[in-house]
Parts: sequence; C-alpha cells; structure tokens
Amino acid sequence: MGQLPGDEKMKVLAVSDVSIGYGSSQIPSLVKYLGDLYSAEKIILEPDQIERPSKQDLFPDIKIQRIITNMHPHSPGGRIEYVLYASKLVEKIKPDILIICTTFTLPILFKIHFKPKKTIYYSLEAISHYTGDLEMNQNIDSKVDLIIFPEENRAAKHVETTQTRVPICIVYNCTNSSSQAEVVPVEKRNERILYSGGLHKNTAYEYYLNDKLQQYPIDIYGLVEAPEQSQRDDIQRKFLALSRNVKYKGYLASNKLREIRKYYSYSLVIWLPVDENTTFACPNKFFESISNGIPPITAPHPQCKMICNRYDCGIVMEDFSFDSFLKSIKSAMEIDKSRYQELVNNCTDAVASELHWERQMEKVVHMLGIKK
Repeated sequence: MGQLPGDEKMKVLAVSDVSIGYGSSQIPSLVKYLGDLYSAEKIILEPDQIERPSKQDLFPDIKIQRIITNMHPHSPGGRIEYVLYASKLVEKIKPDILIICTTFTLPILFKIHFKPKKTIYYSLEAISHYTGDLEMNQNIDSKVDLIIFPEENRAAKHVETTQTRVPICIVYNCTNSSSQAEVVPVEKRNERILYSGGLHKNTAYEYYLNDKLQQYPIDIYGLVEAPEQSQRDDIQRKFLALSRNVKYKGYLASNKLREIRKYYSYSLVIWLPVDENTTFACPNKFFESISNGIPPITAPHPQCKMICNRYDCGIVMEDFSFDSFLKSIKSAMEIDKSRYQELVNNCTDAVASELHWERQMEKVVHMLGIKK
C-alpha cells in the first residue's frame, strides 16, 4: 500500500473535462489505481454533458458527482460555470491527491486556497486545443507536482511552449490490465474489421461512405457528430443506408463494445492530421485493440507507428489519404494465416511487455515518490 506521512483516510479526486464513461477512460483508471494504492476515497467531478447521460453504474467504487450548468459546459460560459462550482467542491472536500484533467479544468488551481499533498495535471489534450490558455499554463510550476502526457511529441511541444519546469511523465493510453486482456483464438473470429469512435470530419467519416470500400467487411460503431443537427441527420442517413459489406451498427457503450471487440480480426485507427491533437493522436482504441490481440490498421500517427514498428503488431498506412487507407485494408485482408497469427502473438507480447496500465502507473508512482 502507498503512503503519505500523516494520512489516515485519504481522498483522491479528479476534476474531469468530460462526462465519464464515453471516452477518456484514463481518468477513472488513474483515480482507481491511486485510490486503491492508498485505500482512499475515490471521487470524480464531471460536467453534465446532456448528450452523454451519467454512467455512474459503470464505476461502482468511484463517487461521480455531476455538475449541472445553465449553459453547455463546453461553451465559454459553461466552462466558467463548471470551473467555479468545481472549485468550491474541491475546496470543501480538500483531497489529498488532486487530478486536474486537461487545461479545461486548470483554472481551478488558481481558485482554491489550499495545496493538496500531491497535484497531478493530466494533459490529455494539447493546450493548443483551447485558445487563451497559454499564459495560465506558463504559471503553474508552484501549483503542480507532475504533468502526465499520453504522447511524447505533445509533451515536447508543451514544454517548449510553456517553458514549464514541472516534472513530466508519458503514460500511454492503455488502461487495460495485463491480467484482464482476453484474446480470442484466431479461428473463432468473425473475419471482419472494426471501426469504433466518433464519426466526424476529423475521423475521415467520408472514407467509410466511399463505394470503393464496400468490398471489405467493416462494422462501424459510433456517434455521428457535426455542428448542426441537420448535418448530423444527413450524415446519419448516409451511414444507415450502408447495406453491403460495410455496415453501420450505431452506438455502443464502452462496456458493450468491450464484449464484442475481441471477436474482430482488425481494427481501424485514423484521425486526419488537422491539428496537434490529431497529428500526434494516441487513440484509446489503438491500445484496446492490441490488448485483445487485434492488430490495428493505423494511420501513421507517430506513437502508433512507433509501437507497431517496435512490436510488429499492426499495419501502418503510408499516409492519411483514402488511397493509402484502402491499400492498407486490402493488404490486411490478404495476409496469410501464419502471418496473421504472428501479428496476434506480437500484440500479446506488447501487452505483456509494457502496454498495460500497471506498467504505465509504475512511472507515476516513481515520479510522485509514492512508497509502495
């Protein structure tokens, strides 16, 4: 068990920038790991995204408090409302370990009047994703003990931009436990390709509607996203009309998706490189696939490419174009059984070596100076 001198019953609290249970699984995973390490009370504050109802039932050992705002929490006014209310709760609870998730919730550190024993800044999104937050990020050195980044290039750009002297740690987005990964034998798989995630411009949704792709067996799970309802309706109609090899299956909660993912032969991972976050993408689905022994077919995001090359556990597209996307899928489906089994085995080796949450958390424990 970990320890901080003078503690009896500790509290670990994270202030999330998103509703828990839809993405950013690292947040509850980090809270659970540190809470279990200390036998501490585990708490998450989350915004009330009306399009994402509460998933408290998925996390029975974490108290998730939902903060309702008059405006959508991701609007400028809604963010202010959320930060002010969350600051009051943090001040009242006074956690021993405070986890601030992305620069979205960073203003809380300038509102509270006490310093937790340990403060972690979990920089899951690049600060360039938010306008006007640079100066705030340049003035946190006295308020933060550790910054966690999910990707190496993002960390380098953050340090270069902010000149921060806070210790940093790279934690891959692999929230799976090394003991929980279930790998279905190759002969029991459905010989189909899985895409799971948001369907919007940055995830190249138009690629899946291209007639040239219809010769390949692909199942798509995810929410259609667009700025206007009329756009969402139009895009969704196009996906629902898919009736050949490519099929749109709608949205599945993360726990349901976990149950079916393991039966697929490949998974698709692509963001179009329109900004720092998408260029240096480190998608959960990439690591989730590998944890189930499912070789990813991935765009050449630096971290995805590095891991696939290090372990020979996936197929990397030459570039982000549709032609490269199509070519990589074709190559994957033409691989012989022995080579495919080798890719699966290499996924398993990667998980055993480093792509599991316990290994990643060893870095955090070491950096924080937590005794076990």
